[in-house]
Amino acid sequence: MKIERSNKAAIEAMSLHGMVASDLDAGKGRTFVVLRFEGKGRAQDDELADLVAVEPDNVMSRADTRSWLTDAQGKKYTPGLLARNKRGCQLSFATRNGATGLVWHDGKQKSYQLEPQLVEIRDQAGAPAVQR
Repeated sequence: MKIERSNKAAIEAMSLHGMVASDLDAGKGRTFVVLRFEGKGRAQDDELADLVAVEPDNVMSRADTRSWLTDAQGKKYTPGLLARNKRGCQLSFATRNGATGLVWHDGKQKSYQLEPQLVEIRDQAGAPAVQR
């Protein structure tokens, strides 16, 4: 599993043509914590995926509603927005900027401390793409 922070999250959104790949902005004062899983197949993801409305755009997106993220202050972040490609899948959780002590709860009674593995995404110039 690879863990990152990002201003944008890839999502699978509902359109008139079915599910399509799209990007969602985190919004002011928020950032996405992105969990990337290599080699996870589509069949495994489908059993976890539900359709939920995503704010602020109120688009319908595939999400993992069984797992969640918590921070050091005990705040719970859910749902995990789901995106898949040929190499694997990713879950993105919208958190507040500067959230620390992040723990991912997999929905199967296991939890995983995400820091210090958390990687800050940088732009092409090498500057942090996410302001803490």
